[in-house]
Amino acid sequence: MASEPCVVLTRSPADNGELAAALTAQGVPVCELPCLQTGWISPPVLPAGPDVLVFTSRRGVEGLGRLDGFEELLAPADAPAPQRAVVGPSTAAALAALGYPAHTSAVPATGAALARELNANLKHSSRIAIVRGTMRAGGLDETLRTAGHRVEELVVYRNLPTDLPVHSPFPISAIFVSAPSGARRLLAAMPWMRHSPFLVLGPSTAATLEELGATTIHRARPIPNTWAPSLIALHRSAPPTLTELAPPPFITPTTPPAFPPADQTPN
Repeated sequence: MASEPCVVLTRSPADNGELAAALTAQGVPVCELPCLQTGWISPPVLPAGPDVLVFTSRRGVEGLGRLDGFEELLAPADAPAPQRAVVGPSTAAALAALGYPAHTSAVPATGAALARELNANLKHSSRIAIVRGTMRAGGLDETLRTAGHRVEELVVYRNLPTDLPVHSPFPISAIFVSAPSGARRLLAAMPWMRHSPFLVLGPSTAATLEELGATTIHRARPIPNTWAPSLIALHRSAPPTLTELAPPPFITPTTPPAFPPADQTPN
């Protein structure tokens, strides 16, 4: 590993792409240690005629796009198309790339914000299908159900462990973790990392790291374009390494050549 401090990213390379590029552009060294990978799930049936399709992640969009008949769900031939609502710009971009731009996007990019937006604009008892993975957080479902909507989950992926390489200690300025399962996997493989600064998404991830003995935890805002500036700030505030603190190597002075006085110059 490099001798200078680096930022460790724990999501998949596809999820890390924009963030890694933003860090590298600012001269921040990046080490990618993916702690999870995606396992796709094919539900036996798709929801019939929802009023709204909610997507909480880019992988949810990708997972739906892998299913037979997903076009009929997004744009049925004999019924009005459901409203498409997303959490986050990366999710919106994935949905647009599939050919179905979002009608509603949460601002800020949180499940709570999307729930407020939907509750303010939907009819009572609307049918809402939430496309997601096996793990959920943020209370989106509960908020919508409490408002009187009929909520159905469409689970299209699960998080699976990766072949995580185990490294000896190296300088780290910050570790970015987005899920409790990723935190557990990382520190199970390399417990020494618990003493590094963490930037995390969500209270559950922060609580998991606290339970695992992490000593410095910073909470990230759930807005993707704020993550790189936060990590850059942590990197620039990191203490220097021993290599950076070391004085320059001692150079032994050489003895200048001796010259006799001018009046003693030999003939």
